Amino acid sequence: MIKRNIIKIIIYIIIAIAIFISIGAFIWMLFVSLSGDTLATQKFPPDISGGINFSNYIAIFKDPANVGVARSLINSVIASISAIFIVVLIGLIGSYGFYRFNFFGKNIIYLGILVGRMFPLVSLVVPLYLLFSQIHLINKLPSLIIAHTVIFLPLMIWFMRGYLQSVPSELIDAAALDGCNEIKILFMVVMPVVYPGIIGISILLFIFSWGEFFFASSLLYGNDVITLPVKLNTILGSSTTFVWPVVMAIGVIGSIFPLIFGFIFQKQLISGLTKGIGK
Repeated sequence: MIKRNIIKIIIYIIIAIAIFISIGAFIWMLFVSLSGDTLATQKFPPDISGGINFSNYIAIFKDPANVGVARSLINSVIASISAIFIVVLIGLIGSYGFYRFNFFGKNIIYLGILVGRMFPLVSLVVPLYLLFSQIHLINKLPSLIIAHTVIFLPLMIWFMRGYLQSVPSELIDAAALDGCNEIKILFMVVMPVVYPGIIGISILLFIFSWGEFFFASSLLYGNDVITLPVKLNTILGSSTTFVWPVVMAIGVIGSIFPLIFGFIFQKQLISGLTKGIGK
């Protein structure tokens, strides 16, 4: 009993340290971005006794040195939302098919989907690059949307198939007896039941897509199509004279969308993920 309590205490301490580091890093980044001192990163905590300064955020969109940040932010929004919409739509239909129907090779196909996702992502870069170059999609935003769809679709199917097991079979049978076809059953009967899981996995995949750098940097290179993580890396690598508070402001802006979605749908996120994983 004592040993078990000690293990729990150690786990709680580790979790508390991880949370403190995560929140502390964001707060530090926020304070630096609101400071007018270019040497703010050399102080902890940053000195904002002189008042909150939004000039760093204004500089993101007006300073010629930061040209393209706004466009890269829009590209990130378009790429992430589009990819997650496609993944959720196809993944929900696919997982429903695996759950609802028995067909030849069902388990082999399902296993193949999961095994394909186990390969390192770096192994997909060259094949996707060659494919996109053949269809003239290199340095175009749809290439990143397709790449993210390929990456996240197996995870969506795996997660939702487990979550669909929570849907009472009597509910589906009753809808079928009432004359509903499978499409109506899926979108009018099943979806309202499993929407917490859909929201939970959607937010999780959105966060992954939003911060994804490897494929974004490999497939996109033009200032008019790159995403925010790639743009931030370009700023950091292009000069040794960049202003840290401005860079921190870009980081804060890049964190806004995941934080907003996570805060609004936090209940669905927690209940959806835990219920789906538990199946």
